[in-house]
Order: sequence, then C-alpha cells, then structure tokens
Amino acid sequence: MQYPGLYYYIRVSDGVQEVYVPFNYNTTPFSIAVLQNHAPLIAHTPVRAALLGQAVPITATVTDADAGDAVSQVMLYYRSHDPLQTTPYYSVAMSPGTGGLYSAGIPADKVLAAGVDYYISAWDTRGVRADAGTPGQPYFISVGGCRLISTSTDVTPGSYPVVLTVSDGYTTVTQRFTIAVASAAPAITSQPQGGALVAGANFTMCATLSGTAPIRYQWWVNNHTIAGATNACYAITNVQPGNAGSYYVVASNVGGSVTSAVAILTVLAPPSIVTPPPSQTVLAGATVTFNVTASGAAPLNYQWRFNNTNLAGTTSASLVLSAVQPISAGLYSVVVSNVAGSVTSTPAASLTVITYAATQTTDPAYPSPGTLTVACHVSHALDRSLLVLVWEPTLPAGWTLLSASGDGNPQVSGGLIAFNGAMPNPLNFTYSVGVPAGQTGPQPIYGDTLYLLAGMTNTTYAAATPDPLILTHGAVLSLQRQTNTMAVTLHGDTGRPYWILSSTNLVNWKTNWAVTTVGGWVQTNLPMTGSKMFYRAVPQ
Repeated sequence: MQYPGLYYYIRVSDGVQEVYVPFNYNTTPFSIAVLQNHAPLIAHTPVRAALLGQAVPITATVTDADAGDAVSQVMLYYRSHDPLQTTPYYSVAMSPGTGGLYSAGIPADKVLAAGVDYYISAWDTRGVRADAGTPGQPYFISVGGCRLISTSTDVTPGSYPVVLTVSDGYTTVTQRFTIAVASAAPAITSQPQGGALVAGANFTMCATLSGTAPIRYQWWVNNHTIAGATNACYAITNVQPGNAGSYYVVASNVGGSVTSAVAILTVLAPPSIVTPPPSQTVLAGATVTFNVTASGAAPLNYQWRFNNTNLAGTTSASLVLSAVQPISAGLYSVVVSNVAGSVTSTPAASLTVITYAATQTTDPAYPSPGTLTVACHVSHALDRSLLVLVWEPTLPAGWTLLSASGDGNPQVSGGLIAFNGAMPNPLNFTYSVGVPAGQTGPQPIYGDTLYLLAGMTNTTYAAATPDPLILTHGAVLSLQRQTNTMAVTLHGDTGRPYWILSSTNLVNWKTNWAVTTVGGWVQTNLPMTGSKMFYRAVPQ
C-alpha cells in the first residue's frame, strides 16, 4: 500500500447472481488511508581536517517529519582511511541532544596521518534508514599536526596561553591550551674532566649546564671552596704539586642546585734525590752496594753511571758490584727520571778499593811511669791470603816494646812483632809498651808493616794509620755514648787522685766524684741538669 491509501469493495457470486458490498460501491466504496513514511533527514557539515592524534567531534541534526514517527537511532561509522575499501568500520552510537542534534567522537588513537573515513546512518521508528555518506563513499578527514619542539630564546618562567588554528579551506580546527614554563633547575650536560699533568703546565676544567638563567657556579677542591672560582670553567696556571686534588663544581639557580662529578687532577712531580748513594772504602774482593732513595711521580727510572759513563743493565734503585778490584775504584752516580724530568745524584759517590790496610789505636793519654797498650788491626783483599806479616813499631826514646798477643800468634823479637800462626782476615792483636818516668808532652808512636799477599812477588811496606799515633801526658777526660746513656772516661797517671767536676755554665763548678785512675776510670748514668753539662778533671 502506498500513500495516500486505497478504496475497495466486496463482490459475492453464486454463478447466477452477484451481490456487491457496499451496494453502492461505485460511489461510496470502502477506503483504507495510508499514512506518509519518509526516511529521516540528516543535516551534517562534513569535517575536512583534524589534528594528528586529537579526537574529532562529529555532529549532525537528524529529524523525521512523518506524523506519528520519530528518529530511533543514529550511528557514526569510522576507520583509518583505506583507498582499497578493505578495512572494516568502527561504530559508535551518537548521543541525542536538543533540537535533533546528535554527537559522537572519533577517538584520538584512530586519528592517524593517513586520514579518517566516516559516514552517518539514521533510522526511524518504522525502520526506514537514511545515510550521510556511505561505506563505499565515506567522508574523508585530512589529518595534519604540529608540535612545539624547542625554543632558542630564554623564556621567563610562567604560564602562556596558546591558540592553534588549522584549516584546509573547508574546515577550520582550533585548539587552545596553556604552556607552563617552570624554573628549570640546573642540569649538567658535560662533566668536568681531570688529568695527569707535569708540574708547570696550564690546565682548565669546565662544566656545561642547562637550566634557567642566571646560573651561579662555585668550584671546590678537596671539599674546600676555591676563592674567586665562580665561572663555568676553572683554570690553573703553572700547575704545581699543591694543586693536585679532587675538584668539582656546584651550580645553582632559582630552581635548585646540582653538584658535578669529581674530577681528579694529578700533578706529576719530577724526581728528586732524597738520599744519595754514599762514598765507600772497601777491600778488594768485597761486594759493594750503592743505594739511592728518590721521590717523584711513579714510575721512576734509574740509570747508574761510572765516571760519567752509563753502566749497562743497571736500572734499579740499587747498584751491586761483586768482587770489586782496584780498577773498580772511581765515581759512581745515578740518573733518576720520570715523565716530568730527571735528576742526577750529587756529589758522586767515590769508591776506594784497597788491597791492604793497617790501623793502630790506644788510650789518648799515656802514664808516666806505666804500661800502655796499643790495639792493631790488619785487613786485606778478600780474595787473597796473607802470607807474611811483620809489624815494626817505632817508639819514643826510652819506651820499651814488652809483649804482644792476639790473632796470628804474634811474637816480639828485637823490636819487631812477627806472626807465625794462621792469620785470619781481619787480624786483630795488641802489644804492650813500657813508659818510663819523667815523660811529658805529646809523644808519637809509628807503625810500619811488611806484608806479602798471595799473588804478590815481593813483600811490601805499608804504614799503619794514623801515622803517627799521638799520645798526650796527663789527664784526658772524654764523653761518649754507651747504649742509651752518656759515660765520662778519665785517663790519667796511674795511682794519681783526681776530682771530677761538673758545670752547666763553665762558671760554677760542682764536685761529683773523687777518683784514682788505674788504667782508665768510667762513670755512667751521668747527672743532667738543663740542656747542657760540662765536666773536667782536676788533680787533688
């Protein structure tokens, strides 16, 4: 049936007669009215452009003019743009508003750079459908976008309103938002770097930072502030060992502060000689060791020299010479070096190599009358044997060689001392001298030796040291250290009494002891008053 309706009547026949209902059907038949049934009307302005990743609002006005009819449902269909028409649509019911306005939104995650396809469908209560756009010919939204990447201009912290308008000639999209510029705390983008430098060099360390200006700087070393070091870089001219340490910078602004990583500055000090090798006098055949103590930046390198010529293979802090001979005698030095420089030990250490040595000692004062004992010492090359030894003392007039004892079985004969036993190295012996009465003043004792070493063809004379040995008559008072205390020793005439006096100022004297010498008197644990004490011996 169609609008506006239809007329009808009923005919009944038995084959002979016909009956019509209504009787006057030609003029007044039955009628059925058919109401009008139109599809809903959709009024929609297509959206042509949108911002990338921003939800797109879609609105349409949908009405139905048929009496007794109304809009029952409105749907929005959308998808990412698909020229091949193979991608299914998403759907969402549009919400009714006043005046027949329906609205829905295309979600932000579906607003992609390829664009968006969409169409709208509406139904009335009688099931009649209307479309704005179709699945095959949808509306197309072009998607574009922009974003604030950076600004090269310092901006004062605060809030800034922004209005962004995008148009494709059909549709204009406006977005309003606020950019909040905060006070950015300083952040270190490049840390200061340390280094290892030779003394005297120049050095600069810097830190690079970002953040709201102005940024203030303060450099520190070993947890102490550096006066005046308030820039992004800190420079040191003529670096010295005292500049070595741990450096860092603290940067601050209105937004906060930040501390840099620690930069280690190492100053490579040139070498210096702390203890040079000492000179030595040794017997031939001995092993000699020269040592040097040096300071400076490691590693330290060593090169030993003999008479200003490098010794091959001698590159440690010690130089060992085995079985030295007279040819080994000379000047030894060492050059110590590192990356910062070099230094040579001075003065050069002298090495004296002897094949034979004789010494003699006795008390500094001789008794008169009395007996004097002289101690003698003989040493010789370690790699040789002593075959012959004769000691010939030359005594003051009237003095008498009495006896001898010690290593090598010394025997006195005719003013000489001969040895007829095994002679060790070194050899030590003593001999006694008789001193007559009436001797005064200094007196000398000479000592000459005649010796023959293995490998020598002829015997050789050598004087003992000191030559001569000088003795003094009378009392001799001396001080010497014994272990951890001082001792005073008196040498005087045997049997003669003396006073031992002490003083702190050489003016006022105090009597400490009364003694009688018998070969030599010794007193330890001396009384001490103040920082100095003087002693003297006075005959009673």
